[in-house]
Amino acid sequence: MLIADYSKTIDLEIEKSELVDFKKILNRNDIEKNHCCFPKLYSSEESLKDHIEKLENKIKSFEEHQECMSGQAFVCFDSLLTAETILFNCQ
Repeated sequence: MLIADYSKTIDLEIEKSELVDFKKILNRNDIEKNHCCFPKLYSSEESLKDHIEKLENKIKSFEEHQECMSGQAFVCFDSLLTAETILFNCQ
């Protein structure tokens, strides 16, 4: 069994979480937005929403099409005899 590489998915999830938090900060009424310093891309609600949606699509794409494996694998043997045969008699 090969283990998929979920590091890219985790990075995208973190970025999405940070954007959602940023969106919550921008939606607060007690903050004067003219004193905030943030990228112009996120200045409008619509562009921020679009960027979050793109991240969600990338996450879904990575989950559906795992082409990159982590380089780790697990092998399950049904008995000690099988394990011994495979590990010591294969040449």
